[in-house]
Amino acid sequence: MAVSADLQLRLDPPIESAVYFGISELLTSAVKHARAIRARISFALNGHGLS
Repeated sequence: MAVSADLQLRLDPPIESAVYFGISELLTSAVKHARAIRARISFALNGHGLS
């Protein structure tokens, strides 16, 4: 499993927390339900938010 982020600035703590738990749930579901052996999550901050 790999998670990469291209962020220069920190997000507000509630947003960071929501992103962390969202990714955690996504990876857990991928392993549990899809029996995934690999996953890649990448995100970056653009002018409108995370992408």
